[in-house]
Order: sequence, then C-alpha cells, then structure tokens
Amino acid sequence: MAGQIDPRYESTYKLLHDRCGASYSRQYYSAIAIAGDADIPRRFSMAAHELRELISRLHEVSTVSAVTQDSRGHGQISESVRELAKPWEKAWDVKDWNVKVWKASVDWDVACSKARVKAVLARVHRIIADARQLPVPSELLINAAPGFDPSPIKADKSAYEIGIRELLKMRRYFIDVAHDQGDTDEVAFRDGLERLSVTLREVFAGTALDELIEIDEIVKAVENGE
Repeated sequence: MAGQIDPRYESTYKLLHDRCGASYSRQYYSAIAIAGDADIPRRFSMAAHELRELISRLHEVSTVSAVTQDSRGHGQISESVRELAKPWEKAWDVKDWNVKVWKASVDWDVACSKARVKAVLARVHRIIADARQLPVPSELLINAAPGFDPSPIKADKSAYEIGIRELLKMRRYFIDVAHDQGDTDEVAFRDGLERLSVTLREVFAGTALDELIEIDEIVKAVENGE
C-alpha cells in the first residue's frame, strides 16, 4: 500500500485491490488522502470526483459483459468524432485550430446551403444516434452485477439490484458533492464513505445490507441527540 491509509478504510482498499485491481485501489486511496487533507481547497469535491469515477467504471471488472447486444459496435464514438475534424475544417473553411475561430458563431442559413456542410452534419447525426444507444452507467452496473458475485452459481440479475441501486445512490451523492450541488462537511462526507464501504462489500458479496440499516439508525440517534 502506498503511504498509510486510515484504518477505517483499509478493508475497502484491500477489497478493491483484491477484486478490482491496483488502479481501483489507488484511486480509492487518492480520494481518501485528498478528503483527509484539510489544506487542500475543495478537498471533498475533488475526492468525490475520484469516487464517482471509480463507481462508474466498476463494470469493467465484472466477469459478465455489461454491454448488451443492442449496444455492441457503438464503442468508437470518440474516434468517430476525431475523424470528423478534418472534414469539419473544410466544411467551415477553418484554416487552423485557433480557439476564436472555432468559437465564432455560424451562419446556418448560409452554411447549410453548402453540400459539404450538409454531408458533415449528416455524419454528426449518425454519431449522435450511435451515442444514444450506448448504455448509461446505471445500465452498465446493473448488467454487470452478476459478474461481481464470486459464486460460480449466479442468481437472477434482479437479486443483485438492491446493492447496485444503493451503489448508484452513492454515485449520485458523489456527483453532487463533486459539483458543489449540496452542502457537505467532514461528518457528512465520512458518513458517505462508510456507506460506500458497506455497499461495495454487498456488491462484491462480502456483507449484508443490514449494516446500512444499522448505520442509518446510528445517524438518526445522533441527529436526535440520543
């Protein structure tokens, strides 16, 4: 382990390292280290961004393909966009990649009278259509869920959805914190980290979600001054 991680998060670090690989455990370690350094501006936002990204790419370590048959063959969207750069330059008579030129407004009435502009826009339309068929992170995680179960005998996909839905809630929470859309402080963020740890153990068949209920009861008791 690089450096020293807070003992509260060591089991989750090891779980990610053992089940997902070093890149996942390093990203988790990075988030924990950032969140724990009070000298870093917007530390919770930065840490939340790392955790949101970690959750979003968990499907990649599943033994079950997260991409359905309907969305196969549509994974080269970014490459297709890059291939459009040169015809786009020609269509708009752009001579270089000067930012001011690219940000200039387009006279669409005039531009769309050009055949080469129409051809480029038609390609853009097809790329957007392909992109719409790509599964969103929630679909990827749900499709991948059975592959997180180490048992050779898999349950029906719906049996894994409770843990995945909770994981998606955590992803939404970290997105909000990363974008400063909700108030957070040390206590709230630490609670989020604890819930993430429990949820990951559930998703990887390591514990029961009953722990989440216990955490909620403890939080409510604290809030009620008990």
